[in-house]
Amino acid sequence: MSNNMGSTGPDEAAASDPDAQSERPSSRVGLVGRPAGRAFITLFVAWWIVATIGWSMPPGSHLRTKVVEAVEPGVHAFGLDQSWVVFSPNPPREVVMVQATVTFADGSVATWQPPREDPFIGHFNGYHWQKWEERVRLDENADMWPATAAYIADDFSDQGTVVSVVLSRRWYQMPPVGDHSPPVWESYDFYDWTPQQPGPPRTEDTGDGSPPAERDGGSTSNTQARSRIAPISEPMREATPTTVQGIGVEGEES
Repeated sequence: MSNNMGSTGPDEAAASDPDAQSERPSSRVGLVGRPAGRAFITLFVAWWIVATIGWSMPPGSHLRTKVVEAVEPGVHAFGLDQSWVVFSPNPPREVVMVQATVTFADGSVATWQPPREDPFIGHFNGYHWQKWEERVRLDENADMWPATAAYIADDFSDQGTVVSVVLSRRWYQMPPVGDHSPPVWESYDFYDWTPQQPGPPRTEDTGDGSPPAERDGGSTSNTQARSRIAPISEPMREATPTTVQGIGVEGEES
């Protein structure tokens, strides 16, 4: 018994010897196991807190402008930027969509609309297409229209020979809270494509100083193709759009 009480094991000896403790390998690995790594993590967390607070400040704030200027390169590099304009202070009240009318050589017509749901990822797919619709309909993105129409024509190629694809903007204003009346859809055909179309629509300057979208319904043409352009701002409503009462599209949200 006396021998057992007087002896110490290797773990006990190491615990009582500071030099032995320093020689034992650290259980920490990676960045956390190094002073420089821990300092980097601390600085990154502090930077991200500042970036998150600054990015979430109301637009127009002088402090927000300064913070965003400082952190914007890093935020964009990590893909962590987020705009809150969809939520506040004034959420959009206009529901928009893009659809296409496909005409075949035999005279039959089909309608194309972006997918709304996916069997695997659900509404995430619909939201992706919704953001695409918001952008492709803009006049500033007119260079996307020929490729969009060609994509749709190819999508219907197994149903017959496509001779034209007409892209249409559709929209309605959301009613006030408590108003349950059906939506009033408005529609405007903004691009007419044929298979012989060589490229994006041309916007010729006639010398009168007016933008192409305000001349003859925004018509720009070549020998094979026609493009009708309506601006997205308020003047779009002056183009005598077609009004469709009470037609909704499943899965549309503002």
